[in-house]
Amino acid sequence: MNKIEREVKEKLKNYVKGDIIFLKSRWRKWIEEGKFDLLIKKTGANPQVVYDVLEPSKIKSIRLAKYDNGYSIILYHSSNYEIEVILKFDEFNKGDLGIVTYYKQKIKQK
Repeated sequence: MNKIEREVKEKLKNYVKGDIIFLKSRWRKWIEEGKFDLLIKKTGANPQVVYDVLEPSKIKSIRLAKYDNGYSIILYHSSNYEIEVILKFDEFNKGDLGIVTYYKQKIKQK
């Protein structure tokens, strides 16, 4: 485990599900309206999967995101797919865990 992974995993211990917010206002609106099908269509995955960032055993890897000054967290999902979650700490309000985006991606077979 590298330094970034250790630091982010340690920081994630301070958060609970209620601290997670979606930074895209359209996505927040869809969730409030219960339009989960729109999120699933857009990302390929149910929004509930983002809560797995709080489960250390579900985290496959963590690295700096290529954009948005956030972190890219790859989550174990199934034998064929993994979930990538891009997040930022304290972006919206102090104490929140902001989800920039997330999506399901096919695991490349070796």
